[in-house]
Amino acid sequence: MAIFNCDQCGKPHVRRNRSRINRAHFCSMRCYVLGRGPRTTLMERFHKYVYKQECGCWIWTGATSNGYGSIHFYTGRYSQKRIPAQRAAWILYKGDIPSNLHVLHKCDNPPCVNPDHLFLGTQVDNNNDMFKKRRHSYGSRHPNAKLTEIEVRQIKNLRKTISQATIARTFKVSISLVCMIQTG
Repeated sequence: MAIFNCDQCGKPHVRRNRSRINRAHFCSMRCYVLGRGPRTTLMERFHKYVYKQECGCWIWTGATSNGYGSIHFYTGRYSQKRIPAQRAAWILYKGDIPSNLHVLHKCDNPPCVNPDHLFLGTQVDNNNDMFKKRRHSYGSRHPNAKLTEIEVRQIKNLRKTISQATIARTFKVSISLVCMIQTG
């Protein structure tokens, strides 16, 4: 066990092996925070991960989750939380976001963080926008779909010639699904 001097205050301490965060050179969290230098602002960190395209989109190149960017937002001296990058863009350029509203995209490009391509709306507005622009899963695009659109048309055309039970066995679906397709 070796004793080292703290890089910030010079106090002797036993260096612990902390491979994830390089705090081993400091005797305490206070010295670590003071020793790492001034913290960058949210604006500086935000623009570090933005690539501006000719089409006007600002593409987020930092951390992502489900295609949407995310950034750490410091809420106190040592505390932080991860927020979506489009929320950070709105806060930086347009102001606060009411608690009941979401930040939505006009351009339908999830990594875009250009404040001019964003607008505020409720969850209902977001769902309506998604359905209007046909970005939801429907038909054979749905992950639970058992039939393609062509197979559905075939089932409708077989209505008068073959029984529903035979059609269900042929397409490996339930009789009730065949009935719903033929009547609806």
